[in-house]
Amino acid sequence: MNSIQAGIAGEEKVLNYIRWLESPWPILWDVNLEVTPGQYVQIDVLILLPTGAVIYEAKNMAGRLRFEEHPARLDKVDEHGYITDRYDCPMLQLQDEIANLQVWFHLHGIPMKAVGAVVMTGSAVIEKPPANGRIFSLREIRGHLAARGKERGMTVRELRQLADYIRRHNRPYIAFPLIGRFSIPAEEVEWGPLCESCAGRLLRKSERVWLCPACNWKTADPFTRTLEDWFTLRSRTIVNRQVRELFGMKSPGAASRLLRFYPLLKDGEGRSTCYAWDYTTTLTRQPK
Repeated sequence: MNSIQAGIAGEEKVLNYIRWLESPWPILWDVNLEVTPGQYVQIDVLILLPTGAVIYEAKNMAGRLRFEEHPARLDKVDEHGYITDRYDCPMLQLQDEIANLQVWFHLHGIPMKAVGAVVMTGSAVIEKPPANGRIFSLREIRGHLAARGKERGMTVRELRQLADYIRRHNRPYIAFPLIGRFSIPAEEVEWGPLCESCAGRLLRKSERVWLCPACNWKTADPFTRTLEDWFTLRSRTIVNRQVRELFGMKSPGAASRLLRFYPLLKDGEGRSTCYAWDYTTTLTRQPK
């Protein structure tokens, strides 16, 4: 969460600075375009200029940083030069974004080239910059845009039409399920109804009451929170057997009736039926 919040803050710094410059060119942010089925290019900030697109990859970092090669990485070091953290190289990330955006342009018949830069928005001190690559501070964006904006190419009207086209093809970035992204083994996570007060395991005391033995917290509906945890952490889909295991149900019919209370996408028939949550909607229990 801290990393995500820092990343959002960095993007906002870049956007606010570009808006302050009052650039006439279209600005897009949080762009997520499908390059090939299931493969997306995600871009923090994208500016459309007459002769090409510019990607600004924001990095809101602090401390002392070193760009290393073989393999390419970004190291954070302390005052004695010892490595305290290691990160993926943002220059490689930028190069992937440029290459994938170029492929997307080609597939959609858009005659436009892409370039980019990594913008450091935090208080980091870069002791060893990358040998090949473009690293900017916020203030360097002004000169970069001014130089490229003077070149002739597409008109502002054509660029705005292109921006609308990109917006229509933009897809929200879905990070779920999370355990795969963070390489967390599923067996290390406590699955099933948990107390929202102390995180203890809930026990079913009656048809309508679930109780936490540790703190006596009660609830009549542990189902929504538990299913939400499953979809956001464990898997994009769930099957009847997994529902029964989560809630200690013996009857397949009871598990099916529970799932019908939720706006889930159903696929398959019989035992092979699986249910999925559309992450762009709210997982709310519906009255039947």
